[in-house]
Amino acid sequence: MKKVTAIVLFLSFFAFHGILFAMTPEEAKEARFKEVKAIKEKQRAEREAEKKNPPASQKSGQPGFWEKEGERSGLGGSGNRAGTFFKNLNPVPFFKEQDDRYQARKTGTIK
Repeated sequence: MKKVTAIVLFLSFFAFHGILFAMTPEEAKEARFKEVKAIKEKQRAEREAEKKNPPASQKSGQPGFWEKEGERSGLGGSGNRAGTFFKNLNPVPFFKEQDDRYQARKTGTIK
């Protein structure tokens, strides 16, 4: 019985050993605050570096994510087409003919 009692006490000492040396809530909060502060500082430095040296995809004039998605979905260049649609949306052809004549005089060429 003495052996069993000694073993139980020995195991309980190791089982609760972590509790004795655990951080208090204030220490844990402070440690987490320092950790988050280091992460935020790193992110801030990365953003500043990106502002100074933009990525190669922006420099090369390649289409970005949304341009690629627009082309993939069939809506690529929709802004340009919308402008053309509204420009050509003239209910009275007379005004369009007048505008064409004006543009021809303005540029000095006949269409």
